[in-house]
Amino acid sequence: MKPIKLTIEGLNSFVAKQELDFSKLGDSAIFGIFGQTGSGKSTVLDAICLALFGNVERSKSNVDFINLKTKFTRVEFYFEYTEKNKTKLIKVLREYRLSRSSDVTQKAQVFEVEKSGEKMLMEGPTKVDAYLKELIGLTQNEFSKCVALPQGEFAGFLKAKPNERINIIGGIFDLNKYGEPLWEKARARATKTQAELANIKTKIEILGDINDALMDKKVAEFKQLEKNIAENKEMIEKSTETLGKERDLAKASKELEEVESMLKNLATSGADISDKKQKIAKARAIQDNSVLIDTVNTLNKTINEEESNIDKLNAELDSKSESSKKEIAQNEINIENLRNESNNLSEKRNAWSVANSICTELKSLHEQESILISKLSELDIAKTDAVQEKEENEKRLEILKSDYDKEKKRIQDLEERLVGYYDVSSYTFYVKERAAVDSYIKYIDLLVKGAINLKANSNSKVNDCTKEINKAVAELKKLRKEALGGNTKLDINSKTPILVDAINNLVILLSKLNITEEYIKNLVDREDEYNRENLIRNKKVQLAVTALNKEKITKSDALQKIESLQRDIENLEKQRVDAICNNSVAEFSEKYKIGDTCPICNNEILTKNVLAKLDVIVIEKEIEKQKKELAKQNKQAELSTEIIAQLSKEIEDQNEEMSYNNDSITAIELEITSKCSKLLNKKNARPADISIVQLQLKEDIVKLEEQRKLENEKLERIAELESEKNKYNSIFIASSDKLDDYNELSKSINDFKSKIDAEISFVTQGTDIEVRIEELNKLQKQKKDSEISANQLHNSIVEVNEIIKKLAETYSAVTAEADLKQEALKKLNKDIKFKSSQVEQFSDIKSFDKEINKAEIRMAVIEKEINLNTINIDKLRQINAEITSKIANANMLLSEHKSLRNGTLDSLMTSLNAVGIENFDDIPSNKLAGEDIKTLENFTNNYDGNVAVLLKRKEDLEKILGGKVVDPILIANIETTLENTTTVMNQRIAESGKLKSEIEVLNEQLKQLKELKDIENTLTANYNIQSELCDSLRGKALVEFVAEEFMDDITYMASEKLVDLMDGRYILKYENKDFIVVDNFNNGEERSARTLSGGELFVVSLALALSISDALLSKSDKRLDFFFLDEGFGTLDKDYCEYIISALNKLANKNMTIGLISHIPELQERIQKKFIITKATNESGSIVKLVREV
Repeated sequence: MKPIKLTIEGLNSFVAKQELDFSKLGDSAIFGIFGQTGSGKSTVLDAICLALFGNVERSKSNVDFINLKTKFTRVEFYFEYTEKNKTKLIKVLREYRLSRSSDVTQKAQVFEVEKSGEKMLMEGPTKVDAYLKELIGLTQNEFSKCVALPQGEFAGFLKAKPNERINIIGGIFDLNKYGEPLWEKARARATKTQAELANIKTKIEILGDINDALMDKKVAEFKQLEKNIAENKEMIEKSTETLGKERDLAKASKELEEVESMLKNLATSGADISDKKQKIAKARAIQDNSVLIDTVNTLNKTINEEESNIDKLNAELDSKSESSKKEIAQNEINIENLRNESNNLSEKRNAWSVANSICTELKSLHEQESILISKLSELDIAKTDAVQEKEENEKRLEILKSDYDKEKKRIQDLEERLVGYYDVSSYTFYVKERAAVDSYIKYIDLLVKGAINLKANSNSKVNDCTKEINKAVAELKKLRKEALGGNTKLDINSKTPILVDAINNLVILLSKLNITEEYIKNLVDREDEYNRENLIRNKKVQLAVTALNKEKITKSDALQKIESLQRDIENLEKQRVDAICNNSVAEFSEKYKIGDTCPICNNEILTKNVLAKLDVIVIEKEIEKQKKELAKQNKQAELSTEIIAQLSKEIEDQNEEMSYNNDSITAIELEITSKCSKLLNKKNARPADISIVQLQLKEDIVKLEEQRKLENEKLERIAELESEKNKYNSIFIASSDKLDDYNELSKSINDFKSKIDAEISFVTQGTDIEVRIEELNKLQKQKKDSEISANQLHNSIVEVNEIIKKLAETYSAVTAEADLKQEALKKLNKDIKFKSSQVEQFSDIKSFDKEINKAEIRMAVIEKEINLNTINIDKLRQINAEITSKIANANMLLSEHKSLRNGTLDSLMTSLNAVGIENFDDIPSNKLAGEDIKTLENFTNNYDGNVAVLLKRKEDLEKILGGKVVDPILIANIETTLENTTTVMNQRIAESGKLKSEIEVLNEQLKQLKELKDIENTLTANYNIQSELCDSLRGKALVEFVAEEFMDDITYMASEKLVDLMDGRYILKYENKDFIVVDNFNNGEERSARTLSGGELFVVSLALALSISDALLSKSDKRLDFFFLDEGFGTLDKDYCEYIISALNKLANKNMTIGLISHIPELQERIQKKFIITKATNESGSIVKLVREV
């Protein structure tokens, strides 16, 4: 990501639109943003953050950054973004407007800028925020820390105390969440677990004295009842089957008697069936062709009406034709006369139009003549004025040239006189040189005295440092003997820390123990997780088994219902067939009484039992209802089959997972034992053994740390003394060298002074130098005045020459224009003469105008009369044409109707002839009403169908009976036995259901009790672990540990950068909670980073700042190719400034764009390309200006 351009308007101190175009910086990778304190330098960073994140971190609300003068804020930020080796130019627009009610409306858009234009990628604050967060990969806090590096803070970071440094790192990387917040979470979790444990114990107490013995007793009673119910069911099924067979035989026997009676009655009927069928065929044919019959009747009526209408139209045409011919002839004569009169009048009007046009042209020519004459007069005056003004300027030019030549000659004379005053100029020069030499001699004397004092002081300081070093070394040897005792492996005379390795070895061992302990805790947590998961899976299996058993019962019930429904549907189908047979005669049962003749069989009706109408519709509805229920039960059975398969699969899967978890738990137990034993070199070691060893190691480390601190203090003091000794020794040598140089320089300057005195004496010998100086000054003043006067005269000559040239050009132009106007006037006079001769031909033009006006009025009247005659002729002809058209249309329509009637009649009679109707007029006698036709058809159809159905049913019934005789007493006995057995079974089923509910409740309570006890054990174990975790997390131990890890990583990255920035001189280390530099240019000497010079400290702090930025960026896969160093430079001397520029140039060579934000003038002078921000005033806001110095 690289910034290209930023525009700011209405943000904080910025009022008018200001632009920071980074692309105009050219190839320069270092630029500055400079301005006074409070000018708005940091607002540049605020604008970038506002564009990318929609927020200004320094603002307390979402409105206080809006400038109150503009009432709105607008920022546009262009930046390059590279993804998959493709670079895109992205534009972000943010706008905030403040309404009168202090509400803020936001506008947010993201564009991709292409050659063809801008393409919108996202719109709306929420969508834009999400898009840019994904694009950048950092939060606003992280982005600010990566881009705006507070250099002064990191310089202080190097010198801070260990605890302060830990707090700084914790704040940057948000590590404080591992301190008290994490402890609070652990404590809250432990408190929650404790509450859950108390709740579980209460539930266990509520369940009371539930045991397995009570369950066994209830189950035995339930099994006995189920056995008795099964016996009852078997007896009922056998009795029901026998009863059903006997009832079916009785029903079939009764139905057979009824069928035989019906067949006997139907056999006697059927005499006039053939006649009735013939009558039905004719009536049905007429009914089927009713549309054609109606069409023929309608067409006959229409044809009669049309023939009458044609006769009337022919009579009307004959009466109007004769009168129209006479009127048309008279109108045509009138039109011809009127047109002849109009032509004569038109010729007179054309002649008048020509005369009027010539007069208008002549008037225009006279006006042009007057204008030309006036213009020629003006041009003559202009020519005279130009000639006069030119002559005056030529005279003035001659005078100016004469004055100018006089001044030039005077200047020449003065220059010749000034040559004789050479001695005065030499005297002035030597006097100035002598004064400068005297001042320098005084300065050298001061330097000599200072060098003598510095040499004496530095020698004294060197001796003092040597004494203190010897004393400190003796104390260090004594301290090491006390700390190491009999350990002879370490050199107590070494001037480097020797207790560090011993401490590091103990720390490494302790770290390994801590890591292993953490690893083992993770293993224990995983083991607990597997146990909890097994409890949950076991419960799921139990629930699945219960659901599986219930689903099997549901499927069994559905299959039983399916069998029962199939039997009921069979019986209903038989009843429907019986009803159809009986309905053939029952159709007329309500119309006739006992003793009447049957319309079907022509026999006397003896009883109404035979003719009783059966309700076929009710039976069919019942069959449909039973079929729907059957489909529903089939679907239920299929669904139960699927559910049973799913539950079986789930039970199998859960059992496999529990088996896998048990194997994992066993492996974890082995891993814990192995790790502990390997680390402590002890068989069957457990985590508790590690804690004992950890405690002992911590005590040893504390003791050695105390000794190391004392050792470091002594070593630091020795190093400081040696550094101070070297410094004063260098000063002593340097002051001796400088003293020799100053003495030599003093001698040279005194020799030069003697030479200047000799020159002054030579120049002033034999002259009054003061008088000559005064004369020289007068001559120089006169020369200067003459030169000024000569320059003024020369400028005047040039001006007058230019005026004369312009006047000559003006005269030439005026003369040429006058010649052109004169030629135009001559041509105009010729045209006026010609037009005047043409007008004379129309001498009596006024009287001619009156005649023309009369003629025009007459022509208008004639035109109207011609139009009226033409309209009258057209109307007469139109009336005749309309009548003729009506007659033609009527004849055509009559022909079409006759053709249509004849075709329809032929088609109709063809159909009717097939059923015996010969003529169209026979149709009314053979026509029947629809109800009569339907009655006759039902009668004939029922007769044939009923006979066939009854014969088939008789055959089926005889097969069912098979010669058997029905016994009514046997049926009654079976019914009684079945009723008694059913009553007993229902009582037992009720008792079984009640007992089953009690068992289910009891079983659920036992399961609940077991689950609660398992949960109690789990919660107890978890609470113990959580309590230990709370104790471990108390305080800032974890924060300090994580921060130290971060410090190691950051120091390593900073050291790599430092090698590049300082040409490999220094390597940065973080030891004993402090920063150490290794000086490769001084035999690898190690010393505290606090001893670095100002410039060196800047480079080291810059490397640290960049490393922290890299660490933050490592959280995402994005790149930032720029950063800002914000303030914090302090007062810069020349060396410090050189360090900064050198280090930043090396960074810039690594494709980094670097912006320096500062108010320091020394730094501003060294940066060639920069943005200068002018502080806001009452009249205007902050103003940005780009400065590019060469």
